[in-house]
Amino acid sequence: MRCRLLAAVIAAATALVPVATSATGSRPTYHADQTRSGIANEPPATTETAFWTSGTLDGSVYAEPLYNNGEVIVATQNNSIYGITASSGAIAWGPVHLGAPRTTGFPCGNINPLGITSTPIIDTVTNTLYAVADIQTSASAWHYDLAAITLTPHAVAWQHNVSPTDPDWLDQVQQQRGALNVSQGNIIISWGGLAGDCGLYHGWVEAVPVNGTVPGGGYPFYETDSAAGQREGGIWATGGPAVDPATGSVFVSAGNGSVTSSGAYDYSDSVTSLNGATLARQSFFAPSTWRTDNAADADLGSVSPALVANNEVFIVGKSGVGYLLNRSSLGGIGGQIASQRICPDTNGAAFGAIAYEAPIAYVACTAGITAVQVGATSLQVMWRTNSGAAGPPIISGGLIWASGNGSG
Repeated sequence: MRCRLLAAVIAAATALVPVATSATGSRPTYHADQTRSGIANEPPATTETAFWTSGTLDGSVYAEPLYNNGEVIVATQNNSIYGITASSGAIAWGPVHLGAPRTTGFPCGNINPLGITSTPIIDTVTNTLYAVADIQTSASAWHYDLAAITLTPHAVAWQHNVSPTDPDWLDQVQQQRGALNVSQGNIIISWGGLAGDCGLYHGWVEAVPVNGTVPGGGYPFYETDSAAGQREGGIWATGGPAVDPATGSVFVSAGNGSVTSSGAYDYSDSVTSLNGATLARQSFFAPSTWRTDNAADADLGSVSPALVANNEVFIVGKSGVGYLLNRSSLGGIGGQIASQRICPDTNGAAFGAIAYEAPIAYVACTAGITAVQVGATSLQVMWRTNSGAAGPPIISGGLIWASGNGSG
């Protein structure tokens, strides 16, 4: 499949701020910053017009386009990276190609070819982009590479296989959807399963040094559950891990697991805090209803955690119930500070990522964007749109921006 891009869509989707100190106007990561706030420091918007359409790219675009030094950076499912001149839409460079995308051996799934799905991240100090690509090496062999691509000149500096080295890992049934983040000198990568939830997949998080060093014992990783026969608990939300810039702690949400009626807790249907260097689990939260959530596919894994004021975390997932958590100690099972139904019962799920500008969080409920006042000990729904645009929102120019899921 081939794809064209509208600048108006790019402007709405990539209103970001730098990962590190950089030139004014850089938008180098998903949803604004390490915390995934979705706030863009843009002037007020009064009109919206289509500005340009790019030339044809070599594959579908699932990753959010980024912006750096006057160029829109786009990644495709053909494992290619392009630079597009922001003022004209002309393709300035690319494709920088990372290898053959996966096209065979899918036991389930909905993307073919499967290449770069997650949103890359740009280090604006070193002018380096990092992207994860699904690489096919034969008709029955695949793995995931992390590539560091210098943006001046446009070339691959290094590219390493980063599929976790663990007996539980199965390349065939894992998928890398969550946006990349950075913490304590590491690129943070997360994985879930293919659409359809087939096979013995798990949720994974991995930390890979930004300088490309390959540790002797392999890269540190976190797995949602390693008990024999257990599966699922994918870490797949579009926004990917959120990072607390003060502590380096990494926060991820996990999907439903296979434990429903009996068996030990498997860290599914959860928010987990990880050490940004070692990925050791620091604390976790799961609703007291985690078993029935698992059984009903009504878990927290569909939305990335939002880091909010008062050293807290806000999360809402497929059940439509929001939870306010203590960032320093997430509370364990049933240990929330507050909970409140956020999305309506008739169409209750939320997906993607939350935009947050204190004290209001904007949630992508399937019924419409929903504004939630986040207090120190409370959550209160303020309003909800019914526009049909229910994609992950951002805050830009005094407005809330969202696109329609599927239709664009």
